[in-house]
Amino acid sequence: MKNTIMLCVTDSGFTGAPVYVNQLEKILSEKYHTKVIVARNGALLKGEELHFDKERIFRLSDLGAIIRSVRIIKLSKPEFIWLNSFKMSLIIRIGLLFSGRYKSRIIYTVHGLSFRPGKSLRNGLIKWCEWIFVRFVDHFVFLTDYDCSIFRSKVSENIKYSIIPNFSRIDSGDLLPLKSDGCRNYVMIARNETQKDYYTLLNAFALFSKGKEVSLHCVGRGTERLDMIIRELGLQSKVFLHGESDKVIEFLENADVFVLSTHYEGMPLVILEAMSMGLPILATDVCGIGEFVANSFGLLIKPNSEEDWEGALHNMYELNGNDFNEMRLNAFEQYQKNFSIKQFNERVIQLIKEISNNYYE
Repeated sequence: MKNTIMLCVTDSGFTGAPVYVNQLEKILSEKYHTKVIVARNGALLKGEELHFDKERIFRLSDLGAIIRSVRIIKLSKPEFIWLNSFKMSLIIRIGLLFSGRYKSRIIYTVHGLSFRPGKSLRNGLIKWCEWIFVRFVDHFVFLTDYDCSIFRSKVSENIKYSIIPNFSRIDSGDLLPLKSDGCRNYVMIARNETQKDYYTLLNAFALFSKGKEVSLHCVGRGTERLDMIIRELGLQSKVFLHGESDKVIEFLENADVFVLSTHYEGMPLVILEAMSMGLPILATDVCGIGEFVANSFGLLIKPNSEEDWEGALHNMYELNGNDFNEMRLNAFEQYQKNFSIKQFNERVIQLIKEISNNYYE
């Protein structure tokens, strides 16, 4: 009979952490009985629901989720519990206190720190909670060196950890076809919220696109709500809003350049997917993005700068065919070398093996 591994994540739609958990389930289901735990079932993941408000933290109603987590842990008796978001990790770790299930080995992938830029009460509470419950984690996984160094400096230097980069779930083959029409079609795949800063990108795109036959496709939960600003900027014929979609490959196949105007991130899986399709990258220079977006195939842009975004969009537009295809090839080769799904799978299997061996020594 297979032992159980619990995979726990707050969100369950087509965003980075749920996609990561979906892949973990595929990798580990051969050896383990996998049990997915989510706040609420969504478009991508279906699992045992804890029914808590995923948008807010530290609510009295979260007590019910903790009680349900205790029941699930006691019934499942998992060999491993793999945590994948701050709020879910907090609920599960509190649940462990009351379940008495200390024999489970706890892995926690930090998908970008929950610490937002600047000082705030929220950041202070998160730091305090991570510090209190750090001892309930046997092994941390970080996607970038940046996240690892920030977490260790803010929470604890005395942790066991690995750095396993994110992956691309798209296998575009070994050959990259050349393009002759240059950079005309841009795409951003991200949910519409303050963090992603569509506002700065759209204002820059309005300036850049004057007199040019170009397009920008916005894909992600809530992008439909950008309709008003699109109209105000007069971009109805150039900017297209698609909402949440599971057809990421199609949008990337039809694009020339991938853009991401975010304020903070972990290691955006969608950038790696764009690289695997041979797309040059325009992204804000925040957190660990500079660790894997090189100037040989991308440009890093200062956050909140419409001027810098306009310049970057224009620089891509002005590339000649040879330079454009060279950037495409460089992006593709960087993906093949470091971020293929095969490499990710091998790293996860090796991690589980090492933790198991260390536990039984």
